[in-house]
Amino acid sequence: MSSPASSTGIRLLYVFVAVLFLVLLRAARRTLANYRGTRFSLARTVSFSCVYVGLGIFLSALSYLEGVPLLLAVPEVFLAVGAAIWSYK
Repeated sequence: MSSPASSTGIRLLYVFVAVLFLVLLRAARRTLANYRGTRFSLARTVSFSCVYVGLGIFLSALSYLEGVPLLLAVPEVFLAVGAAIWSYK
């Protein structure tokens, strides 16, 4: 039988993912509608990247709070750094 805290955490995660999906869907629709002739600024691109990195850190932290061993954080950090380096090649 699971404790109430873990089911509350999972429920919070589901709500967060649903809201995130709706926000990203709206942003994608808006971007596609305004894409023609639009130039993207460096500051806006960097701010969006920071938001996505923050969301990734938040979701990773939630998994570690649910009981994932901290030893798995090391490969996750290496994968994130490798993905960041690979994306700029």
